[in-house]
Amino acid sequence: MSETGTTAKQWFVVHTYSGFENKVKESLEQRVQAYGLQNEIGEKAWAWQLDWAMPVKWSSSDLDAHSSQIVMESLELAHHGLRKAT
Repeated sequence: MSETGTTAKQWFVVHTYSGFENKVKESLEQRVQAYGLQNEIGEKAWAWQLDWAMPVKWSSSDLDAHSSQIVMESLELAHHGLRKAT
């Protein structure tokens, strides 16, 4: 627990290819069940709505099969509006 009395949570964004949404959902649900994480999954903290968004830059760290480091990706978007979704 942190000093404010709340537990720190990590956040994740799950991207899927069109048509594979249900398979990804089922896979995540199976992993949550297998690892006993039912009480660890939090609610959606923030959601944002972008108007007329277009990717302008994408970058990724190097892939190395001999390394245990995770791959980090970055996506930069140009848009005509950003607001917190309700």
